[in-house]
Formats: sequence, structure tokens, C-alpha cells
Amino acid sequence: MKKLNKAQKFIFISGILLTTFAILGKLDNWDMDFFPFFYTGSTFMWIAFLNTGKGCCWGLRRKSATSKP
Repeated sequence: MKKLNKAQKFIFISGILLTTFAILGKLDNWDMDFFPFFYTGSTFMWIAFLNTGKGCCWGLRRKSATSKP
């Protein structure tokens, strides 16, 4: 597992808390719909591990003026 920065740690912990809230609420039969909380929490947990490098936008860069077609 790679080292996470502060923002990634915050997002990951938020995801754990939202998912835990949704599971506990569903198991305790609270009178709410918990799918949005579970979906958001589980999404936050994998978003924290996405690549933050700048190499993902290679297709959107402009071609330099010196390059020939």
C-alpha cells in the first residue's frame, strides 16, 4: 500500500465512517434509506487510492509548435 497524503487520508477515513454509518444504520433498522451513504462511503474509499500523477492527461496536451505532423 502506498503512502497517502493528508487529503487522501481524510477522504479514506470519511469513506470508512460513511460506510460504517450505513451498515450500522441498516443493521439497527433505523428509519432511513442508507444506500446513498453506503455508495458514497465505498466510493470515497477507492478514490483515495487513485493515481494523482500528471501522466493521465497525455491525450489532452497541445502539440508543440516544433513537432511535425
